Amino acid sequence: MANKKFSDLLLNWFDLYGRHDLPWQKNPTPYRVWVSEIMLQQTQVQTVIPFFTNFVRLFPSIKVLSEKNLDEVLNSWSGLGYYSRARNLHKAARMIEEKYGGVMPTTTEELMGLPGIGKSTAGAIIALALNRPAAILDANVKRVLSRYHAIKAKPETARTKKQLWANAEMHVPTSRHREYTQALMDLGAMVCKKDPICSRCPYTNSCAAYLSNSTRIFPGSGKKKSSKTKSTYIAIIRNRKREILLERRPESGIWGGLWSFPEFDEKNGAETIILNVMDSANYYCEQLPPKHHHFTHFKLILKPLLFTLIGDNSRLLENDGRMFFQKKSAKTIGTPKPVVDLLNDLWRKNKENS
Repeated sequence: MANKKFSDLLLNWFDLYGRHDLPWQKNPTPYRVWVSEIMLQQTQVQTVIPFFTNFVRLFPSIKVLSEKNLDEVLNSWSGLGYYSRARNLHKAARMIEEKYGGVMPTTTEELMGLPGIGKSTAGAIIALALNRPAAILDANVKRVLSRYHAIKAKPETARTKKQLWANAEMHVPTSRHREYTQALMDLGAMVCKKDPICSRCPYTNSCAAYLSNSTRIFPGSGKKKSSKTKSTYIAIIRNRKREILLERRPESGIWGGLWSFPEFDEKNGAETIILNVMDSANYYCEQLPPKHHHFTHFKLILKPLLFTLIGDNSRLLENDGRMFFQKKSAKTIGTPKPVVDLLNDLWRKNKENS
């Protein structure tokens, strides 16, 4: 049975203080809600808004998304990170076209059968798009429920997840499912944050953590992982036509499936690729300033080496996974943000020197 007091307090708070004008709240179709929920995984709302607006402009329907090639989808995702999300969206769109005739499924089980959709995302699609009862349990909701019920154990453990899901399902109201679900996410994002603003919370008379003056110890967490720094050499290889060599990365690992510069642990690795693959020993080499890029758990230092080839490169084959790109074509493929920045720097210098 739903805890009516919990949902009533939350909905009253949402009516006054919640977010009502997010772009995916306007015309909340299952497709638009799905795209927004995938983008919002591990990403802040303000970061997502321009990406969402651009994505639904380029791919306004499941059918259009399914018909596009992966590079176009990855290109629209450049700068948002966690690129497996984009690959899964594209793959799922094609599955929906083939298996469901282009219509988004509307049951938890069917939704969870699509790539990239877990139980919480499925619940969000059902509640936000269809206004039907469904529980969610994203990071924000875990924090709210852990504090409200004083669940100190790590949310990632199987036992705690089961307990949190039971609580989430218990609180689902009998009406206003769309507003309730958005309210729960909003409360976690705006009030019940890592450093909570309890004075703005509707649960000051019922939150177990607040009443015991222990909000900061909830939810429980494991040992904090130390941030690591990694560095790698990258080879920016430019031919006589001012085209740039890029290679497609494997699907696993960072920047999976995107086009990037060849990487090497040692400086001479870049020289080896030119000698063995490019069939050229004639080049100018210039070391460019390093680029720093921050991921969630580590910092990456890119050490760019610019090679300007002299002569032809006839041994390069497309099936090597490497291709030369002109500026115009490079802007249409999926490339990670640091690669985009380096390419733009290079083209800007070319223009200044021409």
